[in-house]
Amino acid sequence: MAKRTLLIFLLLVASSMQTTNALNDDADFVGYMENLEKMERDRERINKMLEEHELWRQTTWGGYAVRQVQALGKHFEPFFLAVSDALNDGGSEPTRLLILITIRIIVISICIGMIYAVGSIINMITGKEIIIEETVVVDDAPSKSNETHKKEDKRRGAREKKKAN
Repeated sequence: MAKRTLLIFLLLVASSMQTTNALNDDADFVGYMENLEKMERDRERINKMLEEHELWRQTTWGGYAVRQVQALGKHFEPFFLAVSDALNDGGSEPTRLLILITIRIIVISICIGMIYAVGSIINMITGKEIIIEETVVVDDAPSKSNETHKKEDKRRGAREKKKAN
């Protein structure tokens, strides 16, 4: 009886080990630590990228321009949210699309108008004409270089006359 009980016990242990191995192969936690390490590396990479971006925003003219545009967007945020709510609340699809296109055209027109206004202000500050003064100095005194050019011109003229005949 003891041998039989021991044999059954061993069979149960062996079958449970096979089940455990089968579960481990298909378990949800396979590669969990590797995934955690990968996620941590990704998080560090993203944080480093964000720090570099913030440094760019604080130290360059482009970053300054981006900060100003974002500040302008924050200033008009209630308006943008109201327009977004109005578009999402109802109306048929063609009406929403028409309103959205109209808003885009208005925003683009305002941007173009602002560019022209800033350009005209800069033009008023700098002036409308750029005047370039040029001084021409004519040297009438004969020099050796002028005489050689004259001789070469005569020779060319003589050669051309011979070719013409």
